[in-house]
Amino acid sequence: ISILYSRQESEEKTLNIFCSFRTVGRPGFLRRGAVGTQLGSMLNKSISLATQHEVASENGTTSSTDTTTTPFEDEVHLILEYPIMSTWDSIVSPRANRIILTHDITNSELKTLEPFHKAAASFGCQLYVISGLHLLEGQPDALRTQRLHDVVAAIRNIPRTIPVHLELASVGDVHFLREIIDTVVHEVDSIGLNEQELGMFYLAISNSDPSLMHIYTTPTVQASYDTLRYMHYYINANFTGDNAQQHVNSRRLSRIHFHYLQYHMVAVRQCDADEHKDQTFCWTNNAASVAAGSLVATIQACQKEDDPDMPLDEKAYQSVVLDYVNLLLPHQILDLKNGQVIEIDPTTNLQPIVPVWTDQGVDYTLAPVLVCQNPLKTVGLGDAISTTGLVVALGGTTTST
Repeated sequence: ISILYSRQESEEKTLNIFCSFRTVGRPGFLRRGAVGTQLGSMLNKSISLATQHEVASENGTTSSTDTTTTPFEDEVHLILEYPIMSTWDSIVSPRANRIILTHDITNSELKTLEPFHKAAASFGCQLYVISGLHLLEGQPDALRTQRLHDVVAAIRNIPRTIPVHLELASVGDVHFLREIIDTVVHEVDSIGLNEQELGMFYLAISNSDPSLMHIYTTPTVQASYDTLRYMHYYINANFTGDNAQQHVNSRRLSRIHFHYLQYHMVAVRQCDADEHKDQTFCWTNNAASVAAGSLVATIQACQKEDDPDMPLDEKAYQSVVLDYVNLLLPHQILDLKNGQVIEIDPTTNLQPIVPVWTDQGVDYTLAPVLVCQNPLKTVGLGDAISTTGLVVALGGTTTST
């Protein structure tokens, strides 16, 4: 799945940017995937969809029965969420959970990659968001490798002034994940990932024992910080010494947005004094960005089904949401490895709610999460978190709230 977002100036107040994107005179999103009539009818009209003919013509598989307006058939992406103590006949659920069933042929082969980028050339985009690479895991090795290199080729045709974000998802094959890292991650400006993906990323680049994955089940701030620090070190090492020439035409990963139940953390490489600044995108609003992602997770998880258009200004946020949340991030002492420590305690006014620190040219910003006591939605939270953070990081409207 590839999504392209065209940012427009917004006049909405404070939190509205977290749940809606205004557009002026043209679609705000360009999506090239297998969306049929049933799913398409549920989507906002600002989303531009592909037809079978557009995708087939780019892949050389056009049929005589296809027309320029023939829609896709909906492919299966079924998500069943259920809370604790739910009953199904005589079975009682001991915990909240979800089951995801997919039969996603189009995206599992990245069939829409080429038509997407062809359409994007005239779209006037300001941000590319790429996701769905994990779906290649079920393909033969040769196809995996070829399509990853096709993704890289498409990225290299995007002007450096337009940032590219990669949203990761769960990959069980650590060797395939390493291949994604060594090909695509070295070509993007930003990535987003959760705690499971953070742990797998670390295993892939460090060749560590898989038993370390238990650390990332409920990662401390220290464990997450140490991992993000190592990830930036690993990426930076590929732009220096003998590796520099290999990546002379590559973007340099400069932003990592990590999201976990209790807290989120953004690690952004400073670009002003960077010797590779021509390859490094300059991000802004780091504190506002991570705070915005934290807030949208709370709002989306707690928002009532019967009030989808609830105004999300400060008053509504406090009255509707705050009665139903908990702050789960415990008091912690963060060791920066340089003789400095940071005390993290969002429950007291003695410490900053959004602590910020710098280490080896990377700015780290942490935001606690107001965790919904009885979440109504869990699907799509990671995507909402990352895209909201990106909008604010690119200068989207926000306030000190």
